[in-house]
Amino acid sequence: MVKIRRKLMKYYRTYWEQSSLEYATWIFSEVDNQGYEIRKLEIFLDGKISYYDANIPFELGEFPTDEDLESINDSEEITVIEISKNDFEKTLQLFNDNNQTGGQ
Repeated sequence: MVKIRRKLMKYYRTYWEQSSLEYATWIFSEVDNQGYEIRKLEIFLDGKISYYDANIPFELGEFPTDEDLESINDSEEITVIEISKNDFEKTLQLFNDNNQTGGQ
């Protein structure tokens, strides 16, 4: 019998309280079962939106994500919560809709 391992993805929404236009304020991430980012959407203060996936892997995290959200959230600047796949996909759809209508 062959065991089939399903990929159990996790989804995160990160808010980084900062005022630089150079860095994203909101980050939505899809993470595989080994903790590596698979897809990522970044939203900047000026409204710019960037999307990364396997086609643009250099902007995905090089190291597995830290699943200890409590220690991450101890920071006063960063808040990370786990979200549903549906919430991630809805946010991604907003990006896709925005791009199709000439948005950022």
